[in-house]
Amino acid sequence: MSHALPRLILALVLAFALLPVLGGTTSAAITAVDIASPTNAVPTVISAGDLVEIAVEITGAIDDPYDLDVTVTAPDGVMQSTLNLTGNMSLTGTETVTAIYPISFPGASTGQCGYYDIDVTENSSLLTDQELDAILVLGVNILEIDGQVLDKNDTTLITVQVGANVGVSWHMDIIVTDPELNTYSVVDQSGSGCGVLTDVKYGDGTDAFSPNGSTAVVGAYAVDVELDLGQDGSVDANAKQAMFVVREDLSGVGANPHLGSGFGTTPDACAGCHRVHSAVGEKLLNESSNLELCYSCHADGAGAYTDVLNGMYYGTADGDQNGGLRGGGFEYAKMDPSLTGTAQITSVSSYHTVDSTTTGMMWGEGPIEGSPDPGVSYALGCTDCHNPHGNDWYRILRPAPIGGFNKEIDSPYDDKIVQVSPESPKKYTWDYETNSYHRDSSYTPEELGEWCAQCHTRYMAGSGAGSTDSGDAIFTYRHNTAGTYLSCTRCHVAHGTT
Repeated sequence: MSHALPRLILALVLAFALLPVLGGTTSAAITAVDIASPTNAVPTVISAGDLVEIAVEITGAIDDPYDLDVTVTAPDGVMQSTLNLTGNMSLTGTETVTAIYPISFPGASTGQCGYYDIDVTENSSLLTDQELDAILVLGVNILEIDGQVLDKNDTTLITVQVGANVGVSWHMDIIVTDPELNTYSVVDQSGSGCGVLTDVKYGDGTDAFSPNGSTAVVGAYAVDVELDLGQDGSVDANAKQAMFVVREDLSGVGANPHLGSGFGTTPDACAGCHRVHSAVGEKLLNESSNLELCYSCHADGAGAYTDVLNGMYYGTADGDQNGGLRGGGFEYAKMDPSLTGTAQITSVSSYHTVDSTTTGMMWGEGPIEGSPDPGVSYALGCTDCHNPHGNDWYRILRPAPIGGFNKEIDSPYDDKIVQVSPESPKKYTWDYETNSYHRDSSYTPEELGEWCAQCHTRYMAGSGAGSTDSGDAIFTYRHNTAGTYLSCTRCHVAHGTT
């Protein structure tokens, strides 16, 4: 679900008149109606579970009372819910009062598909009731992929439910883009009305995908659904996207060259990353860069259960198989940030840059500053945080990250060593606490927040920091980040998030 609510503006121009009433009060009346967006021909399109902001513009003088009923009738004509909006104008002119459908409306939901009728009524006993109708309609209700993590040459079933009013026709394209940016599409999927299920098998080359749908290429596949309600040639704003990942053969995967597990302390272990006479990268690396070397195992199931490119865990011993990594991923992540109960693989929008070339802002780096100073630009790489040769600490984190503030400037953090204790039992995949956006604290090492603060120094704050001026021009009041319960990773992920 998008964080930006669809906004239906019902522009109700309530021009008030100085009507003689008891007590000398005046009230606003609906004298004109203008639907700014949408109309019946081009409805606002939502999906099941979406929230819609209904904004009512009213015009009057300061302290004028208003008493409005906003009634939404579901497509079956039976489910109806009314929200009463009352108050007094806070200014002279035009202001907006809002309501969120369905959460502000008793007993309401967006579980039906079709047209939702919205009536706004002015309830003053002094005035004649006037109504405004507006329309919502459900578009693509469901986009499910049966099997979000596939082995090579597997098939997967894509299920889409389309919602439209009786008699409204639609056209739908399902487009799959593979990791090499080849696209395969199912075209001419057309129909009308509600509740139409379309099941499409991708991967065996026998269905409508052309050329042959294939899952032989490892990596992340994007699935887009583009819906044209009314078949006017335009794609509606509710086009959906989902992801699935094809991984390498997992036989022999999971051994740990960083700590010698499954490799031993033989030259073969070193040769997993280095070549003495035929290296292609500095430090005798098998790959041209640190990132490519890390991805040679930690991407697409190529050698490790922990796929940090796609944010997935393929093992069974240290987490939920095919679950989302607690640290997210650098290009994709499998998460459930809206707490719907179903995690989905989607592209990340916020992430650490790790190619050792692209600079990003190290927010909060440095001492408390009286003048605005957000931090320092830094080109981060995997080995700035992790020790590739292993250690006994959480996620083989370096006790002192390379490039961190504590190694550059005299401060209370100067040369500080933060050894983050490993969790027991180890768990790579995420959990959320019931009815809480916080992540499960049982897998949050106590020292992790302090470790993050070696770079994001000014983010480290103790009890009372939310009401105590730090003296910094930007990070003036700060959330308590001390200890396990309020550690950084209770809200943030280390690699990338949707």
